Amino acid sequence: MTFVHRPTTRKRAQTVAKLPLTPSPSPMEKQRSEAHQALARHTVCPVAAQRQAVQAPLRAATLDRQEVQRLQQERQVVQALEARTAAAQRETTAPGEATP
Repeated sequence: MTFVHRPTTRKRAQTVAKLPLTPSPSPMEKQRSEAHQALARHTVCPVAAQRQAVQAPLRAATLDRQEVQRLQQERQVVQALEARTAAAQRETTAPGEATP
């Protein structure tokens, strides 16, 4: 096998394409662009990430509602027992007797 020596070629300097100068955006256009980007960041968020972000607060709210319901039921039971006890005491007390 014979190797042939080939002369190396120099890379030519590539010309850089010059872009036309664009004027800087006006403050109104800049503000509009920033608002659009902010809106895009908030609306492009994946649903799974949103669900994960609100999972803890929703769970806490559910537990809070359950606790409030449990306390209301216990309060109703205690109030019913209290009413029965008061009614039983009124029945055992004679109309002319003073309560001790």
